[in-house]
Amino acid sequence: KAAVRLMDGWQQIEHIDLLSIMRRVLVLPIKDWSLSSVAKWLGYRTTASDNSEMDGFSVGLAYELYSKLGERLPVKRIARRNIQDVQKLAFVSAWFRRQRQKYIVKKVTRCDKYEVVAVAGCRGCDF
Repeated sequence: KAAVRLMDGWQQIEHIDLLSIMRRVLVLPIKDWSLSSVAKWLGYRTTASDNSEMDGFSVGLAYELYSKLGERLPVKRIARRNIQDVQKLAFVSAWFRRQRQKYIVKKVTRCDKYEVVAVAGCRGCDF
């Protein structure tokens, strides 16, 4: 019952899919849209303590091995990875909020989506 109440509470919280918005309005010279790739290109700098030795795939694999085979779950390493992701997300979100004033945005009629008519330039590239 408590889990159901918790899920109901989470469903009531408004959320924004930052990746979806950024992919619609930015052109970045990166190989993928992973949080790490985007944050790095935008200037996020990692420190030696940021190395959790786990990427997103490794976290998912560790959980699958735990849930299906009962293997030990590396909780501390996963927690470090999650903390790093939250820090990267905060960095990317702050960057995007600062940059959005540079874009010309017009509201599309009959929906809450936005159409952007300018894109981000590439540092060192000629887009």
